[in-house]
Amino acid sequence: MSPLVSKQKNDTLGSARNGKLSIPPKQDEEQHQSGHRTPQIWHAPYDGMQVTEEEYWAYYYESAPGEFDASYEWNNGILEAKPVANQIQANLYNWFFGILFQFVRVNRIAILMNLELGFRIEVDDPNNPGLKKLAVRKPDIGVILNENEIPWLPHERTYHGICDMVIESLSDSNEDEVKRDTVTKRQEYQDAGIREYFILDPSGENQHFYRLDKLGQYAKISPIYGIIHSEVLPGFQFRLSDFSQQPDMEDLVGDEVYEKYILPKYQATVKQLEVQRIHVKEADARAEEERQRAAEADARSEEERQRAAEANTRAKEAEALARQERQRREELEAFVAQMKSGKFDID
Repeated sequence: MSPLVSKQKNDTLGSARNGKLSIPPKQDEEQHQSGHRTPQIWHAPYDGMQVTEEEYWAYYYESAPGEFDASYEWNNGILEAKPVANQIQANLYNWFFGILFQFVRVNRIAILMNLELGFRIEVDDPNNPGLKKLAVRKPDIGVILNENEIPWLPHERTYHGICDMVIESLSDSNEDEVKRDTVTKRQEYQDAGIREYFILDPSGENQHFYRLDKLGQYAKISPIYGIIHSEVLPGFQFRLSDFSQQPDMEDLVGDEVYEKYILPKYQATVKQLEVQRIHVKEADARAEEERQRAAEADARSEEERQRAAEANTRAKEAEALARQERQRREELEAFVAQMKSGKFDID
């Protein structure tokens, strides 16, 4: 966006919010039909209305509270309302954004743009050869690499460069919405030089993954064993079959497809816990061995005590027998002494 447009956008939008300018009135049905399509979305009354780029930035890029009920893109002079996703589409978008956010958080090589933030593109007009067309697109997810020559500044509400990757969640309420993502935006993003363009579609019917080839044309990215690999974000990969299951982040820990970027701190904690479990198991095994040794020692001690008791009993019996033998000997000695003294008549 040129400095003049940027300044006019800020001044005009500020004036509108301060009550100094009035919001342009809705065009009636006759105005919509004068060369432009009628609104396709019931809650977007300005859909299809023709406005200048300056009016778009002033009134329609950032919806004024209480005035606008839809988010609008701008396509060469025509407002295009962004359709609202259904639950199935929202679930897939949230899951994909989750793994992409994890990757960017871990690798720190890019920032993500969403929340209806837009960027301006100027490309060849396919309907008017030799002329250019302008558009302001608000991708569902935009990826801006740190090495991009135009940075997205912290307080900017629009991006003044060209995204390196764009992801759109397919809008399929009608054929026009499908065509917008699969044909119109595909051509625009290709001609603008966006290196990769992903279209998410829960049904899979219009799901596509594109990458610019050497001729600057979009070519479909072929999955390898069911896995899509990004070149814009080296290392970012995902399994197509997971689009239907949408596993929890914790369930992706240890999965070879995601293990390098999904919840690394959690993974480290899980590994530490596993190591600790092994240590505890080994310590329990050692303790059990010691308990067995102690039990064996106690058993040996009991045997020794029994043998000692038996030996003691035998000793006492031997002592008793010795006393008896001494007594008998003494008696015999006394008898012999009496005989010698003549006190007994041996006849």
